[in-house]
Amino acid sequence: MADKLLCAMKEEATLLNELPEDSPARQQLRDHLEWMAERYVPERSVQVQVKIEWTAIMGSLILGAAASTLGTWAITVGGWTLLWLLLALPVVLACIYGFFFEASGGESRERLIREWRPSGG
Repeated sequence: MADKLLCAMKEEATLLNELPEDSPARQQLRDHLEWMAERYVPERSVQVQVKIEWTAIMGSLILGAAASTLGTWAITVGGWTLLWLLLALPVVLACIYGFFFEASGGESRERLIREWRPSGG
């Protein structure tokens, strides 16, 4: 998110420099740039400070692989072993969620966002 904000701010700053001094859109664009800058600093701070838990990522990959293997085995054998899919499928889905949650910073990111969130909104 911080990278997108920075890119948009650069584009708007370039546009601001190209506008004539007497343009009424100039102040509006300057105000919008200030608004974006206020949001960029906390977002970038969160991006820099976030701590990725590699053990949780590796755990979700290993558990997901094991559950996928169990599901594949159950499908291959067939019959009553298909009931193992009731266990394997939710575990695989939880591992996918856990992997992406932790890869994006997990609880560390959530905590930093709560700390930087303005108290008014």
